[in-house]
Amino acid sequence: MTTRAWMTVTAAAGVLLPLLGGAANAAQQTAFAIQGGNDTKSNVTYTPGGAGGLSIFGTNEFLIGKLGQGMDNDTTVLFSNMQNGAYSINGSGVFDQVLNPGADTSSFVVTDNTTHTVLLSGTFGTADLVGSSGASSGNITLQSNDVTYTGGTFFPSGFLPTGGALSIEFTSTSPFAANGTNVQPFEGVDGVTFSGINNRGSNGGGVPEPASVAPIGVGALSLLGLMIRKRRGSRK
Repeated sequence: MTTRAWMTVTAAAGVLLPLLGGAANAAQQTAFAIQGGNDTKSNVTYTPGGAGGLSIFGTNEFLIGKLGQGMDNDTTVLFSNMQNGAYSINGSGVFDQVLNPGADTSSFVVTDNTTHTVLLSGTFGTADLVGSSGASSGNITLQSNDVTYTGGTFFPSGFLPTGGALSIEFTSTSPFAANGTNVQPFEGVDGVTFSGINNRGSNGGGVPEPASVAPIGVGALSLLGLMIRKRRGSRK
């Protein structure tokens, strides 16, 4: 009797576990990558000083949606309001330049060069420009995943507009020259990746959210207990 009761628990749990395990996958990530254009023309420009900052403007870029949003091989990408904030450098020459400090937000827009359609646009908060003096590889990281998408045909239906991430990696056309005060002006070629978070449950399909799965789990466990008690009672 004990063995059969355990087999009943295992079989019932086999139905329950996929529901609970699937809840962790309720949010899925997608990505949009902007890669370098058809030439090596510089499209990342950095200017030191409080009123300066980083500007990214590129034409003939490639915008690629990694989960079926499509591809456009002739776009323009424009960033704005990425001014300088606090700056630091360590003894090894690794610098950290804060971009867009304060309450304002930086923005980006990606446009199709033929149809002038906005493919992707959004805003994001404070970011850090990081690199090493004497090296040529740099990147920009957000202090939190706070991209807010404001539109674009490449932003798929059902995806939440907030909570996205943004990373920018680029190669400077000449090595960085950073001192104790600031990073000297430089130009580079960019590669940008955006990502969004998909709430599939809000789309009327997909995996249910954890809050909606919890009552299912409680109900299934109650039913399981009832099945075991009935089986034990029938064998007395």
